[in-house]
Amino acid sequence: MTSRVADGLLAGTIHVEAETNAKLTDRESQVLRLVAVGHSNVEIAARLDISVKTVEVHKANAMRKLGLTGRVDVIRYGVLQGWLCDT
Repeated sequence: MTSRVADGLLAGTIHVEAETNAKLTDRESQVLRLVAVGHSNVEIAARLDISVKTVEVHKANAMRKLGLTGRVDVIRYGVLQGWLCDT
């Protein structure tokens, strides 16, 4: 999957519809980063010491603010943010 995302970035075909002034909370950003690198909601909840439901709420709020529709969009956004370069 990573190669498809990278190929799409290089070809210029990936478009992330984000509000220009979308401000994520620190927790929303943490959750999205962990989703982008492949962690499940249960793993994220355990790592951040919060409930799975809270993870789902943070993820949903962040995705709504950024106009993302699924995990693939989160991964694409993570690539654009440079989050996947650290792993």
